Amino acid sequence: MRATSKVTLALSLLIVLGFLLVFAGWFSARYAADARRPSAAVSLQAPVQASVDSPLPAPSSVRPTEEIIVITPPPDGGVIVLPPAKPGQIYAFPSPTPFPTWTPRPTPTRRGPTATPFPTRQPAPSGAGVILFTTSTDSAGEAIKKLPVNAQGEKIAEVTSITLSIDFDPYLIAPSPDESHLLLMRPMMPGGLPYSLDTKNEQVRPLFSESSSSSGRFFGWHPDSQRVLFWPSNSELQLIDIETNERTTLTLVEGSIQGAAMSPDGQSVAYVSGLRTAENFNSNALWLVSTAGSDAHPLFNFDGSAYVFSWSPDGKYILYMGGPGAGREQTTVEEFTSRGPLWLVEPDGQNPRPLAGLFVAGYGFEPAWSPDSQWIAFTGLDEGQEFGCFPQNKASQPQWPECQFQGTGVYIENITTGEIRRLASGITPMWSPDGSILAFLSNQNGATEIWTVRVDGVGLRQLTTDKQSKTGLTWTGTGEVQR
Repeated sequence: MRATSKVTLALSLLIVLGFLLVFAGWFSARYAADARRPSAAVSLQAPVQASVDSPLPAPSSVRPTEEIIVITPPPDGGVIVLPPAKPGQIYAFPSPTPFPTWTPRPTPTRRGPTATPFPTRQPAPSGAGVILFTTSTDSAGEAIKKLPVNAQGEKIAEVTSITLSIDFDPYLIAPSPDESHLLLMRPMMPGGLPYSLDTKNEQVRPLFSESSSSSGRFFGWHPDSQRVLFWPSNSELQLIDIETNERTTLTLVEGSIQGAAMSPDGQSVAYVSGLRTAENFNSNALWLVSTAGSDAHPLFNFDGSAYVFSWSPDGKYILYMGGPGAGREQTTVEEFTSRGPLWLVEPDGQNPRPLAGLFVAGYGFEPAWSPDSQWIAFTGLDEGQEFGCFPQNKASQPQWPECQFQGTGVYIENITTGEIRRLASGITPMWSPDGSILAFLSNQNGATEIWTVRVDGVGLRQLTTDKQSKTGLTWTGTGEVQR
């Protein structure tokens, strides 16, 4: 019995000894593995070794807990005085509000655009026709003059007057595409009141009531010769029917309209107006709207002021004046002036490009497309000259309208080749119906008279000699206006 107890005790000791040996082996292996693994202190020092290749310290993997204190800027823009931040505190301004996108103003649903676009007008077979212009006279009703010319731009009959039952001198004459009507503008700030003249019976009717305060700007005829594009100096851009006086609101605009133009097919209108993109912020943008009075959308923003003049007769380009915006980099004033402020852009807003001619902006000068859409005629600044109405080195006040002719000339520029031609001294060039000749105003003989010149610069002719002030030059074809 006692021997058995001794055996049992010996076996127990052997089991305990074996367990201790196994534990000692496991502990030794674990210690050896820990010895081979980098310690926490070594791990923090490891990026310092890597910083040999970089001058910047590696970021620490340990970031203390921080308390961010958001600062609300004072509404008056005053100075903020803050106490020193305590350990673990950080001052921060609130995140800026994301720049909002523009929200179009609603317009009533209108009838759809013309089902079939109007065809592109081709150059006339001849330049023969009538040059219309206005003069300032003492007798009412004789302000519109007609000057018949042949295909060579020569006067073939004396100037006659259109007898009208009006008591004002219109400052603008715009024939409809079919020449059945003339749009006349009665001077009234800030623009004028529109009237239509039927060239068959010479009846004049206002598009607004005589007591109307809807003075505004006329921007062209619809190809249907029944409607005109008009902005009555408010928030609406309208199409007005000359027979019924029905007004179609195309769009509601932000601010004023800086030029508008009807597409040759009668489907769209391009215009410059404001674009509200954030509170208290309104920039200029080039817009496009359907003649149905829907789908107004901006094509691009401008860096500064801008103005739309016209579409090319073939409908491929929109001619406008603006800053170096339209998706291009900002340039210096000197670079911008050297390129000229006239630009072309495709109707979808793509590929804007500047023209090289030095167009004299403002003062009522407008560039004109040739009937074949290849040339643009404009009043240009002669090289090395100053515009007489805006002299930089003269103390005396310029005398209007004589100052318009100082430093200016009649220019044409080819939009494809970039060729520029100076044809004569003068202003406000207007194309003949076939595009072979230009009519313009010049005082090179001492008075404001009508002249013509061929596009190659030869054949310069003076057509009038009455020494009266003239404006509103228009060259029509062989329509009813010749009667």
